[in-house]
Amino acid sequence: MSQMSARTIRDDLGKHGITTLMDAAARGIHTLPDSIADDYAKLQEVLDENSDRFGNLQGWQAEKAAADLMQKIYSAVAFGLADRVIIDHLRPALVRYLDEFRANVQAAGKHAVSIDIGALLSQPDDVRQAHIRLLDSYQDYHALRASWEICRKRNAAGINGATTIDPDDIRSPLAEVRNLPDLVADWQLAFHGRKPWPWSGSAHHVRLVWLLNNGADVWMPTGQEQDQNWQKYNPGRRAIAA
Repeated sequence: MSQMSARTIRDDLGKHGITTLMDAAARGIHTLPDSIADDYAKLQEVLDENSDRFGNLQGWQAEKAAADLMQKIYSAVAFGLADRVIIDHLRPALVRYLDEFRANVQAAGKHAVSIDIGALLSQPDDVRQAHIRLLDSYQDYHALRASWEICRKRNAAGINGATTIDPDDIRSPLAEVRNLPDLVADWQLAFHGRKPWPWSGSAHHVRLVWLLNNGADVWMPTGQEQDQNWQKYNPGRRAIAA
C-alpha cells in the first residue's frame, strides 16, 4: 500500500467538491453542517501535524485518522445527506442573497441596470455603492450555485452520472428558475442560442433584475424536485431514464 500524502488527500477533497464547499462556507456564502466543518478542521490538523518535508503522512495512526475523517466528510455530503445540505443550508443562503440583491436594486433605483457611468458618478454615495454591490453580486451567486451543483452531483443516481430526468441536468434553465416557461415562452430556443433572451446584455445583475421584476421563482431544487418540474413543463417529451 502506497504512503498517503497531504497533497494527494487535498487534491482528492478538491476533486470531490469538498474544498469548494468549505471555502464558500468560510467566506460566509452559506453554512454547512457542524459535523462537516469539524471533521474538515480535524483533517487539516492531522495533515499539518503529521506530514514530513515531502508531504507524506508519518505513521499508520495518522494515515488511519486521515482516512477515517475523509470517509466521514464524504459520507456527510452524499446521496440523501447532500439533499439535506441543499435544503437546510444552501436554500436559506439563496433567500438571504436574493433579499440583499432586491435591497440593492431598490437603493440603486433607475441606475440598477444602468451602463451610463457618467450619470452614476453624479448620484449620491448610497446609490453608487448599491450599484457596485450589484456589479459584484455575481461572485456570491456563482459560489452558491457551485455548491449546489456539487451537492447535486454527490447525490447522482441516474445513468452516466445524471442527477435528473431533465436532459439538460443541472445546467437546465429550469434548475435555476422554476417557472421560467411562464415568463419566457421561447425559453428552450433562447437556451440553445437560437433566440435572444428578453433581458439586455449578459451581465448577471441585469438578467436577475429582469427575472425578479417579472416574477421569477429562483430556486435550488433537489433532483426529485427538478424531475417534477421538468415533467410539469414537458409532459410529452422523452426524459432521461433515471
